[in-house]
Amino acid sequence: MRLDQVISRHHPDFDVAAARLGLGADGHVYLASGAQFPVGQALRIAPDGGARRAGAVGYAVLAITANADGAIATAEAHFSKRVALWDRDFNPVGRLADFTDSDQDGWLAPSDVQPGASDDFYAIDQYRLRVVRVGPDALAVAAYPLDALGESATQGAVGLRVSEAAGRFYTAWPSGTLWASAMDGRPLWSVPARPAGDTFGAFDVSADGHLYVLTAGDAVRVFDGDGGAAGTLTLTGGASHGVTGLRARGTELFVKRADPAVLFEVYEAATGRLLRSIPADVERLTVSYPSPVWTAGRPNPLTIGHDGGAWRAEPRLRAWLRPLGVPEFTELGDTVPAAARGLYHVRVSPDGAGRLTEYVVDTVVEIRTPDTHGSVSIFTPLNRFSYGRGEPITATVLARAAAGQALPFTVTVRVLGPGGVPVTAEETPLRDGRGTLTLDATAGWDPGRYVLDAQVPGFTVAPQYLDLGPGLAARPAFHLVQHGDYIESFPSDPRRAGAHRPRFADLPDLTEDHLARAAKLGLNLFVDRLGHGWQGRFQDHPADQATVERLSGDPAAVAPEKAIFEDPTRRTIAGYGARGMREQAILLYMDAGLPLGAPYDTRTPEQMVADLQAVTRHLLDYPAFRGWSWAANWWYQRTGAEEATGPGERAAYDAALEDARETGTWAPVLDTVTDRTFALKADAERRFRAALDAVAPGKVSALTAPYRSVQSHPPALFRDADEVDLHYQAEQIQPPQVTPHQVDF
Repeated sequence: MRLDQVISRHHPDFDVAAARLGLGADGHVYLASGAQFPVGQALRIAPDGGARRAGAVGYAVLAITANADGAIATAEAHFSKRVALWDRDFNPVGRLADFTDSDQDGWLAPSDVQPGASDDFYAIDQYRLRVVRVGPDALAVAAYPLDALGESATQGAVGLRVSEAAGRFYTAWPSGTLWASAMDGRPLWSVPARPAGDTFGAFDVSADGHLYVLTAGDAVRVFDGDGGAAGTLTLTGGASHGVTGLRARGTELFVKRADPAVLFEVYEAATGRLLRSIPADVERLTVSYPSPVWTAGRPNPLTIGHDGGAWRAEPRLRAWLRPLGVPEFTELGDTVPAAARGLYHVRVSPDGAGRLTEYVVDTVVEIRTPDTHGSVSIFTPLNRFSYGRGEPITATVLARAAAGQALPFTVTVRVLGPGGVPVTAEETPLRDGRGTLTLDATAGWDPGRYVLDAQVPGFTVAPQYLDLGPGLAARPAFHLVQHGDYIESFPSDPRRAGAHRPRFADLPDLTEDHLARAAKLGLNLFVDRLGHGWQGRFQDHPADQATVERLSGDPAAVAPEKAIFEDPTRRTIAGYGARGMREQAILLYMDAGLPLGAPYDTRTPEQMVADLQAVTRHLLDYPAFRGWSWAANWWYQRTGAEEATGPGERAAYDAALEDARETGTWAPVLDTVTDRTFALKADAERRFRAALDAVAPGKVSALTAPYRSVQSHPPALFRDADEVDLHYQAEQIQPPQVTPHQVDF
């Protein structure tokens, strides 16, 4: 088995695999990579791979090109929604921001920009169904309609190619249709084709009018100037990564793949034969071993290699080992530890404790005791690691063996406490190789690390490792809260910018660090939006899917259940309960409306109830889960006279309101109409609480105004709530008296 890591030596924000390909009319190849606000990165390269120049561009760049004079243009979407112009040294020259992006239309315009022979640029403004012509001075020259094509790009991108000589635009649409149209907007012809790439970048038009389209794999379809089929060619000799971009120039095709080690490839347009591959500036780390099954006490089978490329780096690479799910590594020497049994996480890293660095390769191996013919696996539900004192701990004991081998009838499970001190032992009967035990006396155990283990002759025993914390014996006097809004409070992926959920290889130590940080800061309550879009969150988390499949197919191996863990959310919440912290869920999406189902949470009330009950069931076994804050920002869509039932009542309300302002006289119609507004939130709370009580009686039902909803009247709104969520979201509003303190040392 061989594992490879590619370490990029380009700018950290330049993602080689995800970079977008452009061809400039100046003869250069351009690549651009979006990044976190405020900047992305771009690269200009000669077609032979030489003369490289890097520079910063906008963070939301989706396309890049240059005119014959070397002026660079980028298409930048999201909040930028602009074509930005740069000089040859990537200094900003100007920008045209006359493009449409919005929640209703989408946030991907302009998704493409191309040069013309005139030195002007053409950019797609897909949500307004037009192409905008931009001069080198960043001023709009003209706009060309595309509405006659009958296409829509709502929430999507459109690919664009231009032939000024032929007076044509070529546009690739989300519908899977590629159109040729005249610049006056007349449709000319179309072909059913959806070019590869998330912005449909894998197509181009050659100088002689031939259209090249790659939709998947390595087959390139060719069409003549009238849209007729002109053959198919297959790219040969290149990498196996998927194609994301294709450009044609002269007798060559330039191809971008999602390959972290190659900037682009060049193929012969007539045959599809690879002519050259332009490597990225990278190092390579390789780890190989003959089998994923190791034997305790035998020589370490790892072979580690490093190729620094153009760099003279010589990292001190070391191998590390830890039981799956345990945060700490120990260094792996020349011999596999004699006491090792079960599934282990192997990491190669130069870090002194095996932590994540820029050089890192991870894998999972099974370590067997010598001369055994089966396994006994001990595991908690989803190999749960964290418990609090007083929580019962249920574990499964599962024996497996090759055909014809007898299974044990009983297994004595020993509980070993901190320092390996025996705590108790449980005789566990097995039926067809499976048994369960429950440890109820954990309230008397000291906090620390525990192991559920056994000794069974002829079997490899895979133990269960546990972390026992002080638990939730007492409610805190007050809460110190970390409140999740658009970004949740759970640990995020340290290998990717943004709020991505971490991979399993990083989860044990990442969660441990998160819990230690929270304890150091005194945090004891976390609030996160768990009730919206939860379906991808609460899923069993394989440490490695290939390992699960291998174990399932080998009856003598450790049970595949030992390789399946809690998702990051539940692992963290389990840790909260162990450390005396709690988790509270939010049901509705940000800026949800009343009545229920209004923007921006368009679920029906029935769907909301189903979601809150499903999430509650996922968290029932975790003492840290205390209940729900039904919303964070929750806005009335109708207030005042808008809640009147008809013109007569509305007129009466308006007249009564004017009279109240002038004379102070209060009319009953003001209460009648306003009570309808107040009832919306109170009725929603009662609906949600009843649904919660049906699944988990006694959990918290909390309401928010929120802070900036001035129509919220506390005595009317909060009369039935257990708690009031005072979360304050200052989006686009600077809170007073805080600016002098926002100094980053």
